[in-house]
Amino acid sequence: MAVVSTCPHFMQRKMRSSAVVEVNLQHSNTEGNITVTTATFRNDSCKTTFTGFTLTDTPGRFFYHVPQFSADVEVDVVDTDYVERALLVLLSTEKPAGNQTLIAKLYTRSKDVSAAVMENFKTLVRKQGMNEKTIVVNRDRGQC
Repeated sequence: MAVVSTCPHFMQRKMRSSAVVEVNLQHSNTEGNITVTTATFRNDSCKTTFTGFTLTDTPGRFFYHVPQFSADVEVDVVDTDYVERALLVLLSTEKPAGNQTLIAKLYTRSKDVSAAVMENFKTLVRKQGMNEKTIVVNRDRGQC
């Protein structure tokens, strides 16, 4: 529903074409893994991606790799009520350069976000050292 990042290229792309993303989680056939399927409706078509998340020994922490950027990503679910919303912080590290990008994401089950939920997200963003004024709220562009 909303996102902010320390990566200027990521934020430029999000500001140009933000869209609500449908996310589905499924246990994969490999023990300790989850397949995350995302679907986004843009330019009159649906784009679907599949990402394999690996569970870690830390509850609420996951890991995945982005081959396109040769980046390892740690995902921390920092707050959730398991019903309405989840707040995530992602730390992406490009290899071999070691460049790091921080991303905060707000996931909701509804396209309507309460003021309290958005304020919790803004608090998380500030705690991560990012500017809440740069938060991009995704727009509903249609459903896949």
